[in-house]
Amino acid sequence: MKQSFKKLTAALMAVLMMTALLVTPASAASAKTDSKEALYPVTDPLIDVTFKAVDLFTEALNAAAGISETWSEEDGQCIENISYGKRGRNVYDLYVPKGLDKSKSQGAILFIHGGAWTQGSKSNMSAIARTFAKKGYITATMSYDLLPDSSGVAKVLGSDVVSHGQGSKANATIYDILGDVKKCIRSMKQETKALGYNVNSLALSGVSAGSHISLLFAYGKADKSAIPIKCAFVLTAPSGFYKDSFDNMSVAETASYAALCSGTGMTEAKLQNPNAKQKKILDSISPVSMVNRNTIPTYFGYAGKDTTIGTAHWNKFEPVLNKYGVPHDVIWFPNSDHTLLSDPGVMDQYLNGATDWLAKYM
Repeated sequence: MKQSFKKLTAALMAVLMMTALLVTPASAASAKTDSKEALYPVTDPLIDVTFKAVDLFTEALNAAAGISETWSEEDGQCIENISYGKRGRNVYDLYVPKGLDKSKSQGAILFIHGGAWTQGSKSNMSAIARTFAKKGYITATMSYDLLPDSSGVAKVLGSDVVSHGQGSKANATIYDILGDVKKCIRSMKQETKALGYNVNSLALSGVSAGSHISLLFAYGKADKSAIPIKCAFVLTAPSGFYKDSFDNMSVAETASYAALCSGTGMTEAKLQNPNAKQKKILDSISPVSMVNRNTIPTYFGYAGKDTTIGTAHWNKFEPVLNKYGVPHDVIWFPNSDHTLLSDPGVMDQYLNGATDWLAKYM
């Protein structure tokens, strides 16, 4: 989102996509499903190594921020790579803590990873999924179709190569990702029912882009959820993509992200003075526009020195949440940037606050 972050994204994606170009068999790239969408499983060994390297880096950041948790058979069951769709990234991991009473209804939490909508994977949220599974909740962490790389790699190699390397749908948009969330929740309902559990309440959680996706679905698509959504807890959540949403970005930069998410030709000029159609597009990718009296209770965490998404998003959310009487709270990491690394102990406070939030609303 700032230039340094965009350069990092570009570098990681360039390595991944060049690997895809070198090792992807033509037969794999041309496989088709019944819906005429290409099947893009992430199966090439070098691509897998690249993904794992990025995941290890993310896990190190999580541990430094205070999110680290192990899991063993003594803790419960972990079912990995459950498929909820036909593409390689349409998978999730499910954690079922030991000792849950099958005669009682249970709550579940779905964690959605970040990565500027163009990178990351379900393993980035494994530690926090394990943490809350040990608190007695069935948890899941999902991968989803990634948006086209915005660094120019897609233009050089072609969108089909990029999407193959990611295991994603070609030219995906945020609306495709929301469809992935819907399908994943439906699969969670089916999978837990097959295991003998009645899951009747769901919380959504995410970090950065994952928090944006979580709130877009919880605020705008809750009626499409196979499991009733009761609350959300999110970190560093973008509020929307209007011209003043990001206090650290130019209008042109904000427009580029709005174009990426919506898959439309959003420009600086359109963002400065959107017509009715363009305003509708911006509303559809901005969770703050969807808040109403039925919006679920939401617990937020923000960084006081965030140079990736800026520091204005809470100021956008708070008055609207107050206007409609939506239960909400926020915790600040006052000295931290987007990585949340500079406030020892605050992550524990956030996790404890989220635990209380779940107990109250689930």
